[in-house]
Amino acid sequence: MPPRQKEEARTDGPVTPWGRDVEILDGLNLVDKSDLVGRPFLIESVWFETGQRAVEYVYVQAQFESGEQFTFNDSSTGVFRQIESHLTKKGTKPEQGQTVPMRLVIPNGLRVSEYEVRDDRGREKKSKTYYLTTSGKKVE
Repeated sequence: MPPRQKEEARTDGPVTPWGRDVEILDGLNLVDKSDLVGRPFLIESVWFETGQRAVEYVYVQAQFESGEQFTFNDSSTGVFRQIESHLTKKGTKPEQGQTVPMRLVIPNGLRVSEYEVRDDRGREKKSKTYYLTTSGKKVE
């Protein structure tokens, strides 16, 4: 049996603690909306999807001032409805899954509204709705 040849390490891949002969999945970080409260960012694109229980979501691709990119999603009367309304005012009605490019600055990140609701069994439960911060100017 011939001696096993030593494999050469790839030198064209990304440098990682595990070497260069690895793959890294492409994609953006899905961040928790609580991490975006009070933190300015730029929305670069959005797309709408419907989940397994027929719940509509908006996915938001954005970046911080540092250039770090991230994604978050929302199905509430907050971010979801604000983006839907913004696109409607611009005359845009995207199809499910269609990416809509934009450059929308969210000057103070998200804000959160916390409140109590009753679940299907009548129990009190804490809930949160996140909203995009705005310019602070009256809508004309």
